[in-house]
Amino acid sequence: MAIRKYAPVTCFKGDKPYVKLTSVNGDTLDIDLRVDTGFEGTILLDSSTYSKFCVGELPESLWPRFKTLNGYLVMRASKAMLNVFGR
Repeated sequence: MAIRKYAPVTCFKGDKPYVKLTSVNGDTLDIDLRVDTGFEGTILLDSSTYSKFCVGELPESLWPRFKTLNGYLVMRASKAMLNVFGR
């Protein structure tokens, strides 16, 4: 079972936070991302960006599935560390 750990951060007052993603093997990626106070940790990435993080990919049985009008959509999932404002 995948376990997510979160640390609370103070409000950003409308600023667009500096976000750094770090993969399991230590590769980093800086992206511009608006993070809401209800942010639970999921980020959707395009295929070329996701390929940098596939080293930490979870087993297929743990990939999230979303129900749409056309059926189910299966999303690949990978572990990474998200730092917002250097925290």
